[in-house]
Amino acid sequence: MAPPASTAAAATDWRLLITGRAAGARPCIALGAPVTAVPASSPLPAAALERLESLAEEVQLLILAHAAADLLTLLAALATCSRWRRLLKASDVTRRIDLSEYADGLRSGALSLRAFCRMADGGPLALSLCEVPPAVLEQALPSCVQLRTLDLSQCALPNADIRRVAERCPRLQVLDLSGSEQLDDSTLAALGGHAAHLTALGLNGCIGITDGGLAALATGTHRLRALHLFGCVAIGEVGVRSVAEKCECLEVVDLTASGGATDAAVLALASLRGSTLRALGAGGGHLSDATLAAIAASCGVLETLLLPNVNGFTCTGSAALLRACPLRAAVFAGCDASLTLDAESGSANQRRPRFLLAPDGHAL
Repeated sequence: MAPPASTAAAATDWRLLITGRAAGARPCIALGAPVTAVPASSPLPAAALERLESLAEEVQLLILAHAAADLLTLLAALATCSRWRRLLKASDVTRRIDLSEYADGLRSGALSLRAFCRMADGGPLALSLCEVPPAVLEQALPSCVQLRTLDLSQCALPNADIRRVAERCPRLQVLDLSGSEQLDDSTLAALGGHAAHLTALGLNGCIGITDGGLAALATGTHRLRALHLFGCVAIGEVGVRSVAEKCECLEVVDLTASGGATDAAVLALASLRGSTLRALGAGGGHLSDATLAAIAASCGVLETLLLPNVNGFTCTGSAALLRACPLRAAVFAGCDASLTLDAESGSANQRRPRFLLAPDGHAL
């Protein structure tokens, strides 16, 4: 059913007011000056403004949030009038901030992270940054007590600053530190001590962490459901076992190209968390049919399995796996070319995943 004519007209009016795009203009930001939206044509008629004001505030906010989907337009909307500011500051629109494409502005001071974090009542719930200077982040942390999701991937922050984040943001649930090559075990220990609500942690490419750091992390993050360790070459079976023992809700684990992509580590993971594991990656490691057998025997709810570039598997192991697991996606690209993944062969109960990438790279 089409929306009422008055609502459709109001939506058009709001979009023009906020962005000027109906007249071919774009919102503009003058560095160091208030953000404004500059329509290229005559001002909006009074009748259109009356239509907007006649709508319920919930509808006005819905229209406003849709029109102000990008950061620059959001700033323009906030600077337009006190009514729009009040509506936006009380909503989730200003509590989810993505500044990952504005590293230059944050470094130069043209954009203020502290001001962004104070934009919404109660501070941000989600924040994405890239290459943010440590001093800039430090100034914004007092406003981030309610933060739930934080993306610091590729920020390369010093360990001391990441530890301060853990201390100042005790309600963090999702944290991405991928690409932080200098990250060490003491920082993981700080997360274990302060991030009790953490459910997802990205540590891809963090080559400085070891089994000791994973063990310290696991002592205080019992709610962890997803752990990404792609390329963490210094970890091994001991660290993976520590996490599997203490994090009873684990559903997603990626050990691809890490020191944990071994039979011993995957066997420990399957035996301890097989009943909850839904996605597993362990490609590029030293694995054998014993791993496939353990996954087949223990991981009854596994849906996604990524095992590229492994040459220790045989047709027997792959057939057992396809018979036992309700896989929706499986990747064996780069494995031994003799490995057969024909879902037509073997047991009549053997099932084909919806997406199956064979050793030669072809989707079956």
